[in-house]
Amino acid sequence: MQATLAIANGAPVPDAVSAAFARLPKAMAVADARGAQIERAVIDLAETVMLQGREGERFDAVVTDLDERGARIQLTDLPIVARVAAHHVDPGDTLRVKLLAADPATRQLSFQRMA
Repeated sequence: MQATLAIANGAPVPDAVSAAFARLPKAMAVADARGAQIERAVIDLAETVMLQGREGERFDAVVTDLDERGARIQLTDLPIVARVAAHHVDPGDTLRVKLLAADPATRQLSFQRMA
């Protein structure tokens, strides 16, 4: 508000206010990163709760991405994204996976690729 009043009255913006504006982008970036972490944690919790008690079940999935951690998959019948160790696959490939673990306490899912 001090900056707005100063500008509206043709006065210089106080140094303390200008200094605060200079720190704003970094503070906003930190807040955005924290928000993304919270959002991911909420989604991970929902996914594990949805699958808790279904260990041993098999699911159809589509490979959406690959990296050094394996294949990211999207289950075809549930809104769940997870990872599975899978070699010689490409994005778009379909897989059959078995749920090994769904732990809401750690928000961790574990799948195994079926042959």
